[in-house]
Amino acid sequence: MKYLTLILVFIGIAATVTAQIPDGFSYQAVVRENSGVLVKNQTISVKSSILRNEEVIFTQTQTATTNENGLLTLTLGNGEFQDINWLDGPLFIKTEIDLAGGNNFTIETETQLLAVPYAMAAKTAETAVNVVGFDDLIERIEDLETQVKELYFILGVPHEVAFEDYLLESTCLWNLQYDHPYSSESGSLIIINSVEDLKKYMECVDDKDYPDIDFSRQTLLLAHGWTVSSVLQRSTSLKQFSKQDYKMKVDITLGVATVLTNWHVSIIIDKLSDGSNIELIVLWDGQVIEK
Repeated sequence: MKYLTLILVFIGIAATVTAQIPDGFSYQAVVRENSGVLVKNQTISVKSSILRNEEVIFTQTQTATTNENGLLTLTLGNGEFQDINWLDGPLFIKTEIDLAGGNNFTIETETQLLAVPYAMAAKTAETAVNVVGFDDLIERIEDLETQVKELYFILGVPHEVAFEDYLLESTCLWNLQYDHPYSSESGSLIIINSVEDLKKYMECVDDKDYPDIDFSRQTLLLAHGWTVSSVLQRSTSLKQFSKQDYKMKVDITLGVATVLTNWHVSIIIDKLSDGSNIELIVLWDGQVIEK
């Protein structure tokens, strides 16, 4: 008797919603005898099936030749995946083999697909535009973006959060209680989720000068602190690691002048859910000062 050792190697895992997405994925399998001896340089028949709840939703039969290491490489799909909803899982792949190259499949193995649905979910984004009505289109795209983010989390990949820098109007000032500049704290973060909270930290000459933020859908993040030198520039990034865990990094490039300076970084992002945690990392000239 011989058995199959299956090693999945997927393509398209890092594809984005707007990138070119493959219409199939590749995987490899190693065929051995029960004694552990490799089945080398042999042409065999392979039947590959994708299952959901033990129901076969896709099947494909092809021939392949193992190499000198008993390894065979297959491409599954080849443009035939259009009707599969990769977001409706869990999905499994079953591989059956006939060592004689016929249709008498006597060797089989089954394993869960954990990564490929993300790439194929991005492919779904390409077909999502084929809808009637602009509002329906936007709703479906937003729903798909949420599902893709969730798949990022499943794969353990941090999601780079898109945000909009907010610059104060000339008639507005941040009204903040600063700690002593020589204290150990170099940066603080304030999460603002309402107009009332905003007015606690910002003063404007006229109400119309306050930023037009839809707090039902948006959150304003305000990072601030001190440096002992002039500030030449600031850069900010925000990554999301799970539904509620974020990491915000502020990198400050210092000038040569020795002068106490307070700095602010204010960004607008999609509404944070209750219980969200944001870790603030402050760097001065690339060196971590506060974490």
